[in-house]
Amino acid sequence: MSGGRTLRRIWRRLRQRAAHGGARVVFSPDYSRGLPGVPLDPLRADKIAGFVRDEHLLPRSHWRLPREARFDQLLRVHDAAYLASLADPRTVARVLGVSVTATAAEQALAEQRLQAGGTLLAAREALRHGGPAINLGGGFHHAGRASGSGFCLINDVAAAVAAVRANGFSGRVLVVDLDLHDGNGTRELLAADPLARTLSIHRDDWGPRVPGHVSRPLGPGVDGPQLMAALEDELPSLLERFPPQLVFYVAGADVLGGDALGDWRLRPEDVLARDRFVVEQLRGVPLVVTLAGGYGNEAWRCAARLAALLLTGKPVEPPGDAEADLRRLRRLARELLPVAEEPWLTLSESDILPPRDQPGPPLFLELLGRHAVELSLERAGLLAQLRARGFVEPHVELLADSGLGTTLTVRSESAELLVELRAHRSRSAVAEADVLFIEWLLMQNPRLEFPLGRSALPNQRHPGLGLLRSFLGWLGVIAELSHLDGVAFAPSAWHTAALSHASARFLEPEGEARLQATRHALAGLPMHEAARALLAGEVVDAEDRPVTWRPATMVIPISPGLRARLSGHERAEAVAALRAELIWRRKVIFT
Repeated sequence: MSGGRTLRRIWRRLRQRAAHGGARVVFSPDYSRGLPGVPLDPLRADKIAGFVRDEHLLPRSHWRLPREARFDQLLRVHDAAYLASLADPRTVARVLGVSVTATAAEQALAEQRLQAGGTLLAAREALRHGGPAINLGGGFHHAGRASGSGFCLINDVAAAVAAVRANGFSGRVLVVDLDLHDGNGTRELLAADPLARTLSIHRDDWGPRVPGHVSRPLGPGVDGPQLMAALEDELPSLLERFPPQLVFYVAGADVLGGDALGDWRLRPEDVLARDRFVVEQLRGVPLVVTLAGGYGNEAWRCAARLAALLLTGKPVEPPGDAEADLRRLRRLARELLPVAEEPWLTLSESDILPPRDQPGPPLFLELLGRHAVELSLERAGLLAQLRARGFVEPHVELLADSGLGTTLTVRSESAELLVELRAHRSRSAVAEADVLFIEWLLMQNPRLEFPLGRSALPNQRHPGLGLLRSFLGWLGVIAELSHLDGVAFAPSAWHTAALSHASARFLEPEGEARLQATRHALAGLPMHEAARALLAGEVVDAEDRPVTWRPATMVIPISPGLRARLSGHERAEAVAALRAELIWRRKVIFT
């Protein structure tokens, strides 16, 4: 029997090796630290890595962990004076376009050096194994010899070309840059290499053109067919004139419609068609992929599709954001708990579970101390997302139980309140269930003003952080690890219930029916206007009586039993019957 299992294991490995060939993925968890004030999703690399692992697209032996690019490697392409200037936060601030502290500037440079080290490692792996090698970061293509711009402090692709040259590679190198923004820095740095060429198809030129290098600006508003026409016009002819022996593909996702820093109109399927065309054209050539720009929620999924295409030869559809967050948080949970058993945490047992007969620091859910909560928020990416919003040193604190549960706060480096959560374990909030009950949750960005045309929601002093779903997902995983049935809360305002409804359901059918009826009456109104209309008495019933909001318990179910209570045919029929009785409409009241 043992011999049979061994043979099957060897056969699986041989099949895996044949399927994946020389493909490698370069990734570090420290890619997810986030650059302060830069709108790039700090969890992009982590989400892609999780997708590749969850779908078993690559054997563990083909993952590579990068180190920071050394300064002797960067000095091959950058002036010493410029690299020295990066020790000055003012230089880093000019490149990033945001004000940064000395700590944040150091963090930004460390992260880009690490991702640059990833591109150098991917280039070596592509040449050693025949590629492709995917770095889940990098693509800092605006940095030139003596300056940086557009979030790019150092040029990882040019440094990787110089590194393989220093190691004896003398073949032809091509850089295909399809980010929305011009690869001007890479073009400048490779201009003196007679065996290197760049192709950049972008919105606008950011720098001078170089003979032999192709720079193709397409202007604003480009869609998928327009980009493909330009790509089909340029890439095959360039490959015919200049057949490369090593290719770097800068696969920016900021070409997507709705990108925060772009105005092109490509759909996800257009980006996949672009990537498929590039991969097919470069088949058989060692290929290095970097991710470059992408400043929207869909950007990581474009890179995930490309990774699947390179690793399996066919596209694999990544999960939606909510499912991806849940998978990532569950992976985190498996690593974090039981915390005291993980040797790499450097936390003592008393940090997590102090003896019950001795006074100790506040515990979240009677389980997690402050260090464990902060570590889990860090690993979940929530603190990285706060840093990306400009809060460079978020501080986590637990306050003693006030009778309504332990209070968790997150404040900025200047003591601005960002998150305030009061929660406790309850066996009475939901009958026959043990839940994490949220008494109070505040999430706000005190540095933002409300955008033009959008006023505050009732009782809202500042805009939100945009992290509600991620935070509720984190709470759900903490509850799951605590063997609770779910997360429960009773929203005191209609808009809180409406915003939470993507994750939570009302415990009783009546609450679900009332939310549906209110939404129907307020259809077409922005959230802040709908909330104010309800408070103003503009939603009325069949007898013209104003409808008021009734707080009712909502639940994010975790256990199978609680999930069953909130779903099924009988519950749907009960909600539908109650909803049919609620003839509500909006009656505009003029004052």
